[in-house]
Amino acid sequence: MLNIHSSLVKTLLYQFKLSHFCEKACFALDYKKVPYQVINLIPGPHLFYVKRIAPKTTLPVLKDGNTIIQDSTEILNYLENKYPSPPLDNEKNHNEIIEWEEYLDEDVGIHLRRYFYFHILPRRKLATYSLTQGLGFFQKCLFWLLWPLIKKAMTKQMRINPESAARSLARLRNALARINLRLTEGSFLVGDSFSRADLTAATLLAPLFFPEKHPFIWPKEKEWPPTLLELRSEYKNTPVAPWVNWIYKQFR
Repeated sequence: MLNIHSSLVKTLLYQFKLSHFCEKACFALDYKKVPYQVINLIPGPHLFYVKRIAPKTTLPVLKDGNTIIQDSTEILNYLENKYPSPPLDNEKNHNEIIEWEEYLDEDVGIHLRRYFYFHILPRRKLATYSLTQGLGFFQKCLFWLLWPLIKKAMTKQMRINPESAARSLARLRNALARINLRLTEGSFLVGDSFSRADLTAATLLAPLFFPEKHPFIWPKEKEWPPTLLELRSEYKNTPVAPWVNWIYKQFR
């Protein structure tokens, strides 16, 4: 259950290994070179654990000493304030950076997640591999036993059904078109330097483009649903696909 990133540290990050919102927090911690310890939780049973330490049941949760920060955006705000160097924001472009981050969280983060799990959850073996990576043997056994309940809960929580998945795909396509258009003008989403806008885009799109430097060990392509591979292939030769990989290589 524990994945120790650094020993003897007081900063803990509670997360799901595959979650792109949790990866957003991990990326920021690593970028700012903050020593921390990762605690991977089981989807579903995590509710009882998180309720004891945070006001909501969502992940990621950062525990820095006695301070609890919940939600990836709030974690980035906290890190930027406490560890301003290297920066993920700047005064000149602050409003545009935050606008991009909010847009990406909503139109990429939420909608890619829904479309992704619409295709992953029916495949028990793939879902188990993806959702239990980083967990110990007994946690994996518990996940397997609870899988029918976990699948039902995830489907309900993310409001997954054919109609919502189709709407999410449309929103995602619009977001990818906007990102591709912006990348024809420069290497970064805002200004001429790396920011939390780029970090957000790269981490939230990671489950679609499988960046090499991502800490998650991606299953072989043949194990993924054909529909997801077709979507990935559709954008393979557009600016966004190599850009996500480049962001990971340069800054992760």
